[in-house]
Amino acid sequence: MTEKRITLLETVDGKQFKSRYHDTERTYFALKEDIIISCSKYSSGILVFARDEDDVFDYIGDIQIDKEDIGLTEIYIHSRGIQSLQLNHSDHLGITVNNDSLKDVTIQIDEAKSKQFKEKKFFDF
Repeated sequence: MTEKRITLLETVDGKQFKSRYHDTERTYFALKEDIIISCSKYSSGILVFARDEDDVFDYIGDIQIDKEDIGLTEIYIHSRGIQSLQLNHSDHLGITVNNDSLKDVTIQIDEAKSKQFKEKKFFDF
């Protein structure tokens, strides 16, 4: 039986948590009781960790954000555990994945469209 290596890491607010991930150079943030994200000034990515049944936070995937061209931002999602995708939550446009072949999703954001929507809806972020 192989022994699992566990590291004790800490979020920015001082909460310690157990993880099988061993990078102490990243900054960790608790989003919820069972979700922690991590970022680094050397990467455009956000790592996502979820608490398992052993109270250990395991890496479940990452999100990379990149500015491809003027007016276009790309969001890349990677996980070996993608089970389904939901598009337009209110429209119930779902895609179910029946095997483990789907591991990457890329979304391209048209910044002008986002800006027009914000101006039309008068959001104040």
